[in-house]
Amino acid sequence: EVETATVAFVPKVLQARSGQVTVAVRNRDLFWHTFTIDALGVDIRAPVGRLRAATFEAGPGPYTYYCRIPSHTILGMRGTLTVT
Repeated sequence: EVETATVAFVPKVLQARSGQVTVAVRNRDLFWHTFTIDALGVDIRAPVGRLRAATFEAGPGPYTYYCRIPSHTILGMRGTLTVT
């Protein structure tokens, strides 16, 4: 599970085993956010005060996740998912 708060992801580093990966995003912020991994086609949209989840296939490697809401990435809303 990843939380959003104060325009940041907590934690900024996630780890998972290859295969099916499930990520849940709990938005505790005052704005909509997304949890987006372009390389895997993941785009979880998390409204304020809600929990959203997605399951997807991921092979080994590091993947960058970010919020695609304008300016949120610049403010630091990004992290890394490492799949082993």
